[in-house]
Formats: sequence, C-alpha cells, structure tokens
Amino acid sequence: MIPESAWRDIDAAGGLYTAAEVLEIVNVHAGGHVLLRRLRVEGHLFSVKRGAAYIYPRFQFDPELHLILPVIADLIVFSVNAGWSQEELLLWLCSPSGYFRGGLPAEHLGDPSLVLERARTSAAVQW
Repeated sequence: MIPESAWRDIDAAGGLYTAAEVLEIVNVHAGGHVLLRRLRVEGHLFSVKRGAAYIYPRFQFDPELHLILPVIADLIVFSVNAGWSQEELLLWLCSPSGYFRGGLPAEHLGDPSLVLERARTSAAVQW
C-alpha cells in the first residue's frame, strides 16, 4: 500500500489519470473498460488501485501520439521479475533517486535503456 505522503511525489511526477481519462488519451470509447483490463492483465498498461478504482500514472502516455510509451511494458516485466509490486514500481519511478542525480526516474522514460538499467541496479541493492 502506498503511504498517503507518497501521493505528493506521484503528483509531482505528473499525477494520475482515471480510466475515463485514459480512454480519452488513447482515443477509445466503445468497449474501453474491457480494453483497459486486457492491457493491465497483459502487462502493457501500468496501473495501481487506489480505493476501489484503478488509476494510471500520466507519465506512461504520449498524449500527442495517443499511445502508451513502449518502455512501460518493459518496466512491468522488469518489476515482475524483480519481485516488485506495481505500487513499488510506482514509488521507485516517482521518488528522487541518486541514480538520476536526485531526479525522478519517471522523468527519464525517453531513455528506456537508461531507466531499465538503473531499475535493475536499484533492485539488486541489498540493505
């Protein structure tokens, strides 16, 4: 479960979309909620549950192209293999990181190789 204080960091990383907002971005209307469920289950769409609803980090979308960034599926696969929950992945992406000179990993999704390499390095750290 994500602590309430962490939601501020998530908002700072771009905030969250509701399912209806995601459907607008990807320009899907008919059968949209079925599509969102399929994309979540198949590991193409990053989501977390807050209350009774799924919410979707904004940083995973290219609103101009109406697409989910391709790196998102790779990050989801990484998180499963690393034993990270979707919530843990969200916290890592939205928390200041020394791997990014204090910046947020989510701010670097335009460089998928870098983000994935640093995620792997971060997951390998033993405390």
